[in-house]
This record gives sequence, C-alpha cells and structure tokens, in this order.
Amino acid sequence: MSILPLFSSFPADETLALIPLAHWSEIGYTKSHNSQSKKESLFMKLEFIQVGRIVNAHGIRGEVRLLPNGFEPAYLTGFKTFFLGKDKTPVTPTANHVHKSFVLLKFPGVDDMNAALSYKERPVFICRDDAGSAVPFDDELLGMDVKNADTGEIVGKLTQVEDYPASKVYTVKGEKTYLIPAVPEVFIVSADLDANVMLVHMLKGMETDEN
Repeated sequence: MSILPLFSSFPADETLALIPLAHWSEIGYTKSHNSQSKKESLFMKLEFIQVGRIVNAHGIRGEVRLLPNGFEPAYLTGFKTFFLGKDKTPVTPTANHVHKSFVLLKFPGVDDMNAALSYKERPVFICRDDAGSAVPFDDELLGMDVKNADTGEIVGKLTQVEDYPASKVYTVKGEKTYLIPAVPEVFIVSADLDANVMLVHMLKGMETDEN
C-alpha cells in the first residue's frame, strides 16, 4: 500500500529541506545535559555529514556542479570548507554560489573543464561542528529505535530518510516495513538522541507490502 495519499495533503515546509523536523524542540526533542562530554559524544554522533555529490563540470573555467542531497543550495553556500571523497580531503573553494538547483564550486588549482571533470561523482561532506545546528541531521537519525507513542511497542529501526514534496518520509523496518511522514506533532511525537528513541503516532496505511 502506498503512503503517498496519506501525507499528500500536508503543506510543504521549506525548512524540512535543511533539517528532518521543522519544529524539533516543540515536539519534545531532548538530549542529556548531565555532562559536557556526554552531550558531545551522543549528540555529535557524526564527524562529517554528506551534503551531496559532484555531478559534472560547469563551463570551461574549472567550476564543478554540486548536487545537494536533501539540502537547500543556498544553505550550503554558507560553508567555507568542504570535504571531498572517501578520504574527506578538505577543500576551501575560491567561489561558491547557487545556480538553479546546484551549488557551483571553484576549487584552487582547478582552472579548466578537464581538471573539473576529475572531481565528477565524488561525494561532498561538511564538518558537523561547522554546521552548528541545534537539531540532528538526517544521517544522525539513522538507526534510531522507533516506538509507537500510544502503545509503547517497538515499531522498528529508522533505516532511511527520503524527500517528498509534502515532507520528508522515514522508512522504519521491524517485523514489517513502515513509511512515516516526518510531520511534527501529527506523526512525530518526540525524539531522544541520548536514548536513541523516537516516538511516533501510527496510522493505518503506513505499512508497506514490502514484507
């Protein structure tokens, strides 16, 4: 059964393109404040966040096209340093601006199309500390235990975050597979990063036919 009819009536929220929940603190987002070291180790779970990949060269002067993955292009122009490839090599672009749905980057020493093409298909990361966000990114939600807020039963683990026009959608896999719209208060009740638990309201139609 498709989940699309279930959440297609909800208005799109532009902030959902930047963070998984538009009003995380309002729906019970929590993290421990028992100690600074615990806060850092549990909330800053990831050192790097993948923000997209380089899909092609742009023009003949060495610029590359960064295709964002779940991020608004304008948001990414605020970062001074990016990290490229599996080895996460730090690079500080000499130019960084939005072009349609892409971010155009100009790397030092990359001055022609051939040099730019050598970066094609490389993943692009930002440093988690540089983001300074008070809420978790999508990658930091993966692996959370998801529980039914009404019954306390474990639904499964959050395994994937996907973008749709109305909202992001969480794939949760347990005995069955569920698609849960990331709509605060309507479906997402709370999320505790320290406990690694998300509470959700479950409705008919969330279960898929995958299993």
